[in-house]
Amino acid sequence: MTVIAKIQSGETAAGTSRYHITALARGLQLLAMLAARRSGMTVSAIAAESGWTITTAFRVASTLCHLGYLEHDKRSGDYELTYHCLSLGYSATVSLELTEIAFPDLQKLHDETHESVFLSILAGADIISTVRLLRSERFGALGDRFPAHATPNGKMLIAHLPARDQERLLTGTRWMSFTPKTIVDPAQLRKEFEKARLAGFAVTDDELVVGTRGIAAPIFDWDGQCVAAVAIVCAGKRLTVAQVIERYCGPVQITAERISALLRARYPISHDIGDPPPNGPAKAPPRLRRLRKK
Repeated sequence: MTVIAKIQSGETAAGTSRYHITALARGLQLLAMLAARRSGMTVSAIAAESGWTITTAFRVASTLCHLGYLEHDKRSGDYELTYHCLSLGYSATVSLELTEIAFPDLQKLHDETHESVFLSILAGADIISTVRLLRSERFGALGDRFPAHATPNGKMLIAHLPARDQERLLTGTRWMSFTPKTIVDPAQLRKEFEKARLAGFAVTDDELVVGTRGIAAPIFDWDGQCVAAVAIVCAGKRLTVAQVIERYCGPVQITAERISALLRARYPISHDIGDPPPNGPAKAPPRLRRLRKK
């Protein structure tokens, strides 16, 4: 009897797609290998586990380092995942959790302030807004993706990146100018991020769209990592920057703290769900500073 096996469109007789890109597959394979470990891997270990040659292992690891997904410890020779790489899968999962967890508090903030409210996560040099409650369609026309350096929530998220990842982003990104007030100089941005981190909130003044100002506060997970930011954006003609801070700093920080508490209680990412916390009870997020009225 002759058996004829049907090969689906796009596949070869070997069972692999004719669109298969070996180099890409190897890069993803290495990321998966490292994600399954708690420690890094040397080139020799990568080659042994993958079955590649030493040269191939080195080229794949070096390429991922250049792209910012891995970092190389010259002392140990290990290649390890960077925060940028970890944030890819994390942002996809947590954004779904955040939307569900945060929405009631975001709606409350929107109803109380009658301003546009955003919940955002970092995606490279941009932010992605997973929730938008708009006062005006003016903001809706911009889309879901925004340049991080020109938005208060983006500044807040970059401000809380690990130092090495923040520096890599600062020096490796061509920051675009959108208005005369957009900050694009890396040295100035570095100061702006540090100021936001220390204050516990970030502001923008006509930096993305002329006539708009905004303020944002960070959302922290179980490990005290900033995983998202809540922002209020309003028309600048109605309020000065000082008035935006005075009026909305408290509400936006309180909202961020509530969401942080809910996220830590529901989604402890520092260990496998169902396992006990490795270091005892969850840590409280860094205390945010609120402005006190004189």
